[in-house]
Amino acid sequence: MDFSPMALRFERVRCKIDDLEIAADFSLTPGAIVGVTGPDPGELQLLDGPCLRAIPPDQGEVERETMFVAGPSFLSGDPESVCWWVNAALASEAAVLAIGPAFALAAPGFRIAALRELHAIAREGALVLLVSQDLDMLERHCDETIVIENGVIIDRGDPRATLGAYRKRIAAELREAETDPPEEIARHGDGRASIVSFELLGADGEPTASLETGEQATLVARVQFDDAIEDPVFGILIRNRVGVSVYGTNTELENVHFGPVEEGQEVELRFQFACALCPQDYTVTIASHDPDGTAHDWLEEALLFQVTDTRFTEGVANLRAKVEVRA
Repeated sequence: MDFSPMALRFERVRCKIDDLEIAADFSLTPGAIVGVTGPDPGELQLLDGPCLRAIPPDQGEVERETMFVAGPSFLSGDPESVCWWVNAALASEAAVLAIGPAFALAAPGFRIAALRELHAIAREGALVLLVSQDLDMLERHCDETIVIENGVIIDRGDPRATLGAYRKRIAAELREAETDPPEEIARHGDGRASIVSFELLGADGEPTASLETGEQATLVARVQFDDAIEDPVFGILIRNRVGVSVYGTNTELENVHFGPVEEGQEVELRFQFACALCPQDYTVTIASHDPDGTAHDWLEEALLFQVTDTRFTEGVANLRAKVEVRA
């Protein structure tokens, strides 16, 4: 394949559809995988139209080499359709390939194989645009990343630097956001006790929905006992985004006994821990129960929080390994 030094150029492009607007002025050279991300999926998808020349920009022009856009990977929720179009892109021999956010819907095995092919195609000289909000994937597989927010490019460059800064922005916004629990939580129990409030506190003692790797955190909950209970146990369970249990403990395991309790009594419990987790989303299940596991009140995945870090780390537990190389 023979590619020019410039594979794609947005020259002072402005494009608006309904409430979405994008302003872009950049060029990309071949032989690389470039990640495009940002908080609004609509803005990311809007890049698709001018690239395909299906939507004429209101201002400026788009110059490009031969291009194949895996359309359903931008618009479809059907994994089979997404996979078919990604395979078509891989076989197209176009100078520019664009894969959209719905690529995340494909089965993990397919994504791994497709990304391997995309790396091979980029090494042969093609430009690959990987548009996604999966920051971990972009950090692992891209040579460069572009971050778009409010229609403009706010950062561009090395994936670790740009995505690290973007993660910090996300974390700051989450800390400022409301952290009220969802209106509907799956719960069960015999009603002898009720978990009346719960919240996650960061190292600053303020409620948060975002923790940094290694940050000291506290889960606070208040339990109202509607019956006298001889030996109540209170526990938590943290799961990752695919439902795998990451860590769980309870007052019995920690040798903290606060019974018996009287009818009408209310207690506050605090679980303090160092958040030694890798960046991703997690949930917390909270429960009050008897030593034999009989639930008084059990709140399944009552809290959602995100762990952020300045760099990608594979897995769940962040062991912060120290590496030495000796000759």
